[in-house]
Amino acid sequence: MRTEWITIYFQVLDQLKKEIQQYPDEESLFKVLPGTTNSAGNLAMHLVGNIRHFFGAILLENGYIRDREHEFSGRSSREEILDGIASARQTLIRYFDSADTHSFEEPFPIPFKDQAVTKGYMYLMLLQHFTYHLGQINYHRR
Repeated sequence: MRTEWITIYFQVLDQLKKEIQQYPDEESLFKVLPGTTNSAGNLAMHLVGNIRHFFGAILLENGYIRDREHEFSGRSSREEILDGIASARQTLIRYFDSADTHSFEEPFPIPFKDQAVTKGYMYLMLLQHFTYHLGQINYHRR
């Protein structure tokens, strides 16, 4: 099961990397289009922060400190975003290498929206959240 999870998460991370690389410049990457509230650059920073926070800081307890405010209001270079994607990838490798097949059923260490949930619920929720924003980035880019 670990291989399947890594494969799926790598697919969406690779697609995010491809989307970010296809922007002609950093200015367009951080442009907020009419009728939207976030730029593609900020959404990418948010997706990286989400993985590094939930899989890294919460599940691996690796000391990652999230700056969610910066994810939505700050700017990073394209290279920093791509480095963040690579770091998120490494976080997922470390986590799923340490997880066993029963981890899906284990309780997630913190409540999510004030409810106790399983790790499996979070794996799916985080993947759904990622693909939702990835679709927004794709739309923004085109």
